[in-house]
Amino acid sequence: MNQQRKIYLFKSMAGKFFGRVFTNLLFKLSILSLVLALSLPFLHVPRSAAQANAAFIRQIRTLESDQTGLLHPAGLAFSTRANAFQVLQRPGASADTELIKLTPFADRAGSARIAAAIKDPINVAYDNQVGRLLILHSSDNQLLEVREDANGDLDPSTLTRHNIREFELQDPQGMDFDAVGGGLYVLDAVGPRIVRVQAGVDGSFEGAEITMIDLGASGIVSPRGLAFNPSTGNLHVIVPAEQKLIELSQSGEVLATRDLAEFGLQDPQGVVFAPSGDQTDDPAQINLFLADSGQSDVQVTSDSQSTGQIFEFSLVEPVAAAAVSFTSSLVRTTDLSTISPPSPDPSGITYLPNGNRLVVVDGEVEETVNGITHFRGANVWELGLSGNVIRTANISKVAPTLVPMTDEPTGVTWNPADGHFFFTEDGGKRVYNLNPGGDRLLGTSDDTWSFFSTSTAGNGDPEGITFDTWRNRLFVADGVNREVYQYSLTGGLVSHFDVGVFGVEDPESVEFNPDSGTLFVMSSNRTSPIIVETTINGALIQTINISAPNAKQAAGLAYAPASSGAGAKRFYIVDRAIDNNTDPRIVDGKMYEMTAPSSGTSPTPTFTRTNTPVTGPSPTRTPTPIVTNTPNSGDLIFADSFESGNFSAWSANTADGGDLSVSAAAALVGTRGMQAVIDDNNAIFVTDDTPNAETRYRARFYFDPNSIAMAGGNNHFIFSGYTGASTLVVRVQFRFSSGNYQMRAALRNDASTWTNTNWFTITNDSHFIELDWRAATAAGANNGGLTFWIDGVQRANLTTMDNDTRRIDRVRLGAITGIDTGTRGTYYFDAFISRRQTYIGP
Repeated sequence: MNQQRKIYLFKSMAGKFFGRVFTNLLFKLSILSLVLALSLPFLHVPRSAAQANAAFIRQIRTLESDQTGLLHPAGLAFSTRANAFQVLQRPGASADTELIKLTPFADRAGSARIAAAIKDPINVAYDNQVGRLLILHSSDNQLLEVREDANGDLDPSTLTRHNIREFELQDPQGMDFDAVGGGLYVLDAVGPRIVRVQAGVDGSFEGAEITMIDLGASGIVSPRGLAFNPSTGNLHVIVPAEQKLIELSQSGEVLATRDLAEFGLQDPQGVVFAPSGDQTDDPAQINLFLADSGQSDVQVTSDSQSTGQIFEFSLVEPVAAAAVSFTSSLVRTTDLSTISPPSPDPSGITYLPNGNRLVVVDGEVEETVNGITHFRGANVWELGLSGNVIRTANISKVAPTLVPMTDEPTGVTWNPADGHFFFTEDGGKRVYNLNPGGDRLLGTSDDTWSFFSTSTAGNGDPEGITFDTWRNRLFVADGVNREVYQYSLTGGLVSHFDVGVFGVEDPESVEFNPDSGTLFVMSSNRTSPIIVETTINGALIQTINISAPNAKQAAGLAYAPASSGAGAKRFYIVDRAIDNNTDPRIVDGKMYEMTAPSSGTSPTPTFTRTNTPVTGPSPTRTPTPIVTNTPNSGDLIFADSFESGNFSAWSANTADGGDLSVSAAAALVGTRGMQAVIDDNNAIFVTDDTPNAETRYRARFYFDPNSIAMAGGNNHFIFSGYTGASTLVVRVQFRFSSGNYQMRAALRNDASTWTNTNWFTITNDSHFIELDWRAATAAGANNGGLTFWIDGVQRANLTTMDNDTRRIDRVRLGAITGIDTGTRGTYYFDAFISRRQTYIGP
């Protein structure tokens, strides 16, 4: 029976029973039902952003306010020239605006103040193509522009105002810039929509081409923050109400949704893509950085608001952890909020065998956040294995204290030979050596201390620390670079190795196993709850699952006897849980006792120890030779530290009658180095012809100016890389300017145009210089580049280079070319190494 016939019969029957008026109503309802029934299969109902494909996201680290000094970060932009962020905070009552320059290690590197009261700091972006910061001043329909100087610092005197009424923005909530395409993207929450403005060739916006990307069909409601991902060309916005990060195509199609709920964001603001904070990562690897102001609009005057943070996220799934060989079970939980005084954020733990007790440190208890503190005169606790308090101490600078050493003891370890304690401080990037004096007690008036810096060796986030009783060495975990560094007791770097390759994320703790001479390295990221056991040179032995307690922020690890006295060894793990900067009202620190594999379950290490009896309370052990971490043979190209006493390892040398030589005086690493005596303008250098048409070339060498005399403006080249025998394609330049020694690097493209980094000042001391040169992968790919480090800190990253025809076949090191008459004296080189792929470091 056709549809019209059904309707007719229905109408006739209804008329008999209900009358004409009600019949007409039912007839209309029937028609509507029929239309819906026929059309439902064909209707397109836009799905919400929350229904889009879920995608991966993981937290890499948090740049907290106590590190950055930023209370409420909101606007976030990244300068490739300065290798630093520019950060705007939530506005106050000031008539101008301060921009804070922040390094990837969370160090403040300066500030600039512009004459404009920015009320919406989320709308900030870097145009790295031109070298300028753009800030949207929406209340005046202006786009502010501030240029960078040669050092990557903002110059407020260059402030320029562009009229943007033609953008027709109603509620701008974020923006970013596509440096390659020259497009400025602005998120307008009304619509919502994204406005794309194509800047002119000269970078101007007057008369610019404007296109609209409609997000109305996306299901996105009240978006905030906008980030352009240069590696994919996709856009990312946040939906705060749903705690979602939405990935969009440039046409506005929802491509993926990422859940942010687990990260505890309070007021997500600006987002930007920037190079990974892990300085050992490939320079092309970028992560998402998000500013959380810690306050909402209704909280701006509230005493209960929290301080803000900057989060680093990776959108790429990490390397899978090795197969688990042991699963640790939970034995006991100690609630550190109930001990007296309480520990809200325990960060480090170590075992003292002489008293069969644990030492726990809290790196944040002394803080006062929005008027709230839990400090009761202690940031160190000595606990029994069952969690009972034996004694407390205060080594912070907050009264009452007898030892004003550090407010941020992140990790702790103990040397049984002399009773000294070692503490890490990630904010100051230091390791403290504390002598407890004659009473052998922490925190008393006879304590003395010294320290060494970890940042000069590339360790920018020292977290956990442990003492190797077999070799009298220190091992320190770097949470950002996912490395473990080995030091002498005075801070000399011995070696380092990567643990990210084993699936370890944010390694906040490393612990020495005295039973086998191995290391336990703990992953503190809750998405990868594992401990890996390695040799001291970074060879994986086994992977241990520690997911049982569901720790929120596992921070410190100790390996000690079981609290029951049964004789077995246990792991003791402290958990910071919710950070007091996130919510200062919460005290939720924990300590977990967990089972550990017996020494017999671990593969036998490939080294032995030799105990030498000595006079005194405890024996020392003769150190075994330490093998510096090296790549596999396919990665290594060439290495020479001049320990042979001559240049025999090199392909050739140009010594100018002995002006270039190997000497003990030139030793920067080991016992010998290369000495370059500049007494005329003749070139002196060594040559290595080992490279063979390399499309990627990494090199590291040590250099000390040694007070060489140079006239102002004098400069010459100390490292060069060539295609073939003579076509120069990469170089490092050294100069003297305004009373300072400086360096820069440069690379040459296919059109023979040179692109230089900025000049970077170095001290009159030993420095290790590293570069990573990359040829473009194909004609038109324009993805070549050069990354430049000084003392393990990335100073520049030149990208998007058209140099696909270039190769490295030869390199030279020394005073190569361009020597000026005003330059006379002696300087030193040492420890040259080149590789194809992996970061080298110290």
